[in-house]
Amino acid sequence: MRAVYINLESATQRREQLDRSFASADAHGWELERFAGIRVADPSYSGPRLRHSGKGRTLNLAEEGCYLSHRGVVEKHAAGGEPFFVLEDDAVFARSSLAILNGFLSSNASEQWDLIFTDVMVLSASRMVDLVRLKQGIAPRTVKVIDLVGEKFAAASAYVVTRHGAKRLPELLQSVDCESRPYDMALRDLINRRSIRACVLFPFLTAVGESGNASQIQDTATSSADYLWNTFRRMVWIGSNREELAPTITDISTHYVDDEVRDLGVIVAAMASSRFKLK
Repeated sequence: MRAVYINLESATQRREQLDRSFASADAHGWELERFAGIRVADPSYSGPRLRHSGKGRTLNLAEEGCYLSHRGVVEKHAAGGEPFFVLEDDAVFARSSLAILNGFLSSNASEQWDLIFTDVMVLSASRMVDLVRLKQGIAPRTVKVIDLVGEKFAAASAYVVTRHGAKRLPELLQSVDCESRPYDMALRDLINRRSIRACVLFPFLTAVGESGNASQIQDTATSSADYLWNTFRRMVWIGSNREELAPTITDISTHYVDDEVRDLGVIVAAMASSRFKLK
């Protein structure tokens, strides 16, 4: 099966990091393939452009390139007859990521889904508490399947398109409603409308590396939110390492947390603990 990562020609460091991370995982039949990311802002670009419905904001050129790149991967591999893994180039793997994913894909449980995400951005603080508590009760090398209908999530940095999804997704991504949204929001809308069926495996089988905090799409106004959300992704994936995360947690505490909010954080942390019992 193919794992296809989207990578701009200029992003050589990201390419090297992803290649190393993928090589460190037990590949178990997966082949890694690069898809050249589409850069609409390039003066030489003469490919397709997105339409806009007139509702909501217009996508910036980087977001448009992201959408076209993902759609290009889907269209290229949809007719292949087997699942394929779509990745952005800031994805990272644990040694057992692909083995666990293979186990799920070979089970009957995978048949009901069009898309299977291996991680997402969790946007709700209360949902973060729920997931931390859930993770405490999951045995090693075991994952829970979370239906993404109604979930407040973002990002499309790692997801499998199943055989069922490959039949549906290419046509859906051609619609003007989808083309009018950032790619991850277009997928979320399709999921919530039940046009496609999608889940995420938890604990997450992938995460984003440090390069994910320097988004090639988002502007600086949203970078602090991405920083926090990406840190949570790295907390609750199968390769989580508290020592590696410690400098990031310290940085967040220093720059974002005052004394009053710190007190609230202690209460929320207690509610996430396995020692906390609901009435």
